[in-house]
Amino acid sequence: MMKNKKKTKLAAGCVSLALMTAITACSSGGGGNAGGNANAEQTAVKTEDGKTVVSVSVMQNDRFLQAAEASFEKAHPDIDIQINAAVATPEMGKVVRRAGGGQDPETEANREKFVNSVNTELMSGKGADIIAVQDLPFDKYAEKGLLADLRSLMKEDKDFNLQDYYEGVMDAVTKDGKQAALPIRFSLDIMLASQAELAGAGVSVDDSKWTWKDFADIARKLAKDEDGDGKPDKYTMSGMSKDRMLKLMVESSYEHYVDTAGKKASFDQGDFAAMLENLKGLYDEGLVNDGMPGPGQQSFGHMNLMMPMDLVMTPQLMFEGKGQVYQTPSGGEAKGMTYDSDLMLALNAKSGAKQEAWAFMKYLLSAEAQGTPGIMGFSVRKDMTAKQVEESMKMFENGNLKISGPDGEISPPTMTDEDIKTIVDTIPRIKRFSGDDSAIMKMVLEEAAAFFEGRKSAEEAAKQLQNRATIYLNE
Repeated sequence: MMKNKKKTKLAAGCVSLALMTAITACSSGGGGNAGGNANAEQTAVKTEDGKTVVSVSVMQNDRFLQAAEASFEKAHPDIDIQINAAVATPEMGKVVRRAGGGQDPETEANREKFVNSVNTELMSGKGADIIAVQDLPFDKYAEKGLLADLRSLMKEDKDFNLQDYYEGVMDAVTKDGKQAALPIRFSLDIMLASQAELAGAGVSVDDSKWTWKDFADIARKLAKDEDGDGKPDKYTMSGMSKDRMLKLMVESSYEHYVDTAGKKASFDQGDFAAMLENLKGLYDEGLVNDGMPGPGQQSFGHMNLMMPMDLVMTPQLMFEGKGQVYQTPSGGEAKGMTYDSDLMLALNAKSGAKQEAWAFMKYLLSAEAQGTPGIMGFSVRKDMTAKQVEESMKMFENGNLKISGPDGEISPPTMTDEDIKTIVDTIPRIKRFSGDDSAIMKMVLEEAAAFFEGRKSAEEAAKQLQNRATIYLNE
């Protein structure tokens, strides 16, 4: 059970009206800490009995963090981990999985509140020792020296072996040899297709290099109008609004359009305008829509797989057992499979308890912590993948994990040694983190809306987006 701890209130030297403007305003020297110097390292906080406090700021606490807190403090009685959550911890209970993967969404209002709060504290030289940054533009914070380089701490720590972890997962959040964020667990972004339909249309997919233009071309090859009503008999994809589809397209191609380190954007090179035209065509032609699909009404599905066994289980449950997993298309050169994370931590560069904070972060990556029963998400450890599949099967057997479909509960499939090998062999294909800058994405959606509504041509929207993104990146 989580201890009842009093959260220390931190004074803020800057007021974050919006994430985009706050970074510039605060970095220009408007902020300050209690000592009057926003660049000064914080003093380590001690409890009344002399323990070093390590504060952790997260969107939402969970059973994994609670268990890790208790175990770590037992092994380190001189350290007091204080987890401060913006949203109340969910109640304990059975986990219900949706067929095809999925997770309970957090509200945008709570997310925005958390992001703005952390941003204000960081930019004023304050903030928690450890910060959940999966929803934050951590690359920009790292460039401003607000986050510690974790890769250097890894190299200095003789008890830490980077080879124990999936290289692509770690390297995806490493820039120029410096790692600002540490994924504790992750989910896998995929496209799932009807293997039978692709084969029937003579279509083969090389997902190591396919683009969104390739996807549009395939959609048109699969389209059939057997009833002669002028509309395709089946959607290529369904349940996708234009904004959601565009966001997916840009997220999967983000580094193609945005060079954060180089402070450059490439939306005006022609391919972004072509992407907008292609996207509009998919909807105009009835190949993609935002309605919820019924059984057998779509050829492709995009989803985020939450557990290793989903890599085998989901294809068996979809498309009459003939589903095929592909990496998501990109706008330019494909970089590999993409992952997301609901728990990615960074170390505050101003923390006065860096060594203690790193010790806790390192523990979260240990075999003991990563092997916590019921942990939701792929483990970042290579030696945990097969064990996670076995643990999931045990949870199915004892009723603590269930799969729900349109017609009720679904019996889990069996897992063979070959299935587990397929899972283990797939994860090294991961090379990208799905994160993007929310300020840039807001611009993308605004300029795209002007195109979709006929107020701008695709080229005009791309040019205006280029101008806005360039100004923002150089602030």
